[in-house]
Amino acid sequence: MFKPFAAIVLSGVLAVTSLTATTAQADTNEDLAKLLLGALIIYGIKEAVDDRKDRKTNPYVHPTPKPVVTNYKQLPRNCIIHHRQHHGELRKVFGNRCLRNNFQHYAYLPDRCYRRFETLRGTRVGWGPRCLRREGYTW
Repeated sequence: MFKPFAAIVLSGVLAVTSLTATTAQADTNEDLAKLLLGALIIYGIKEAVDDRKDRKTNPYVHPTPKPVVTNYKQLPRNCIIHHRQHHGELRKVFGNRCLRNNFQHYAYLPDRCYRRFETLRGTRVGWGPRCLRREGYTW
């Protein structure tokens, strides 16, 4: 804001002082040509400054949104099921049906972590949490 104002004031002052100086001297065609040349040079400088401002890009660049990265190894915590085995031990597993319904990458779970075990209600299947943790899965 200050630079354009200063440029206008400076060009006005130069124009007025050159007019004042020429009126004090004898008016000739040479003096008029010098005055016009000076005004033309000042106008050219002003246009060059304005052109340079126009070429500058907007200093505030909108950041491009980063793509949403889904952690395909983040298992749903609510799929952990506690089963009591025959000898009373409590076993923690990821329920097969719960993972199939709630985990988008169910088909890519490692086969070696699939477990079949006996409980008081019969044979159950699921995914072993320790094995999945070793494979890089979290919950």
